[in-house]
Amino acid sequence: MMIKKGVVIGIIFLWILSGCKSKTRENTVLKLSLPQIVDVSEDLNYIFTDGFSFTDNLRIDKIGMKRIDEHQYKIFYFFSDTGCMEQIEVLNIAFRVYPKKPMEFNDKLYQKNKARTIAAKCVLNRMADNIVVASDIFALVPKTFNETKIYLYKPETGIVGRTMTILDLNFDF
Repeated sequence: MMIKKGVVIGIIFLWILSGCKSKTRENTVLKLSLPQIVDVSEDLNYIFTDGFSFTDNLRIDKIGMKRIDEHQYKIFYFFSDTGCMEQIEVLNIAFRVYPKKPMEFNDKLYQKNKARTIAAKCVLNRMADNIVVASDIFALVPKTFNETKIYLYKPETGIVGRTMTILDLNFDF
């Protein structure tokens, strides 16, 4: 009876292991099938590098900013390869800034709200060996922020998982 239990446990263990290996292979194939974008990782100013888990399966490794012009930027979100890339693709990512001087905003609505959100559809790309979501180029006049919140969301249902907060951010680079 003990031998049969050991065999059953062994079979279940091997089955679980084989499932993980095939999932890893599927993820590698999916990752390699992503559109390749120009590797600008050396040109970015990294505003966050500590890693953050929005959910158990959705994790961001770092966030880089590229200055395009005096007041124009592009954000690059580097996601961890957690095997749940298909979950990311149905989401949007928001970068909500709360400037130290909200009156520096050019738009009266942002001045009134004392905040602005830069949102991007989570379109996955590959930059070298990284899985990246890039925002469109956006203009932003304030350069110093008390707080910045980053979160994933579905437009129909709202925020997914936890919200990341970065304090005292400065775009003067």
